[in-house]
Amino acid sequence: MTAATRVAALAPLMAELDALTSELAAVVTAKDYERFSVLQAQQEKLMTRLLAALNKDALAALDEPQRAGLRELVQRREAIQAELAQWSEDVRAELVLINQNSRVLKHYR
Repeated sequence: MTAATRVAALAPLMAELDALTSELAAVVTAKDYERFSVLQAQQEKLMTRLLAALNKDALAALDEPQRAGLRELVQRREAIQAELAQWSEDVRAELVLINQNSRVLKHYR
């Protein structure tokens, strides 16, 4: 596969990733773990395909709007990861609180 062919194949893949990333961001904001798991698996598969298509020649053949689109996808993915980390920390804090409350209840029974 030539670099030009790889670049041409990137456009629909990037568009699919863009749509999926938007949906994933909404799911993380809504804290819908079940839907998140499904979408995260889909995003990982698409990212794997994207990274496989991005060899040195394909990267060199990208024009500036495509590079900007890739940068934006990566930045949005990082923002989702940060929000996910915060969500994880919130869940951990809740579990600690539940554990403490459980200990207090056992103590006073």
